[in-house]
Amino acid sequence: MQNRTFKRVKKVIPLRSFKRRLLEDEYIQVKKEKEIRLKESNQWKCYFSNEKFDIDDKPDWHHLAGRQGTHNDVPLLIYEPYIVPVKRKYHRMWHDRPIDVIAKQYWFDRFKEKLSNDEFLFNKLCLKLSKQKASI
Repeated sequence: MQNRTFKRVKKVIPLRSFKRRLLEDEYIQVKKEKEIRLKESNQWKCYFSNEKFDIDDKPDWHHLAGRQGTHNDVPLLIYEPYIVPVKRKYHRMWHDRPIDVIAKQYWFDRFKEKLSNDEFLFNKLCLKLSKQKASI
């Protein structure tokens, strides 16, 4: 008998699937169109703070309901009503700080009021707030 050695072949797993790459192309287009529309309607401002952007500012884009999943069979990554421009400092605060710190910011009450127009988003915020209170 011969001694056989087997090479272990690693399958390369793409970082993003083909479907995800197509969605990301569409996502770029959705952001461009929203930016144009907001600038034309003089609503080019941070969703969190309501501070106006300069005409050539490049904002962060916040996904109010997250990036994964769907809403009315539309992937959340490209669901335009839930994609909003925000200033980086507030965006980082939203993702990096506990909700009790965020709730003390001058812009939080106005942000909460905006979300109250959408039952799903408002409930999501209330859940985040209640989880923080439960952990204290």
